[in-house]
Amino acid sequence: MKPQRDTRTRNWVFFIAVTSAIVVGLWLSR
Repeated sequence: MKPQRDTRTRNWVFFIAVTSAIVVGLWLSR
């Protein structure tokens, strides 16, 4: 169970980081 939770947490952090980078990139391009 612990490994799955760690993987989910990593996926969430990675997803949030990518989304933030895309949003910032679009905001700066404007």
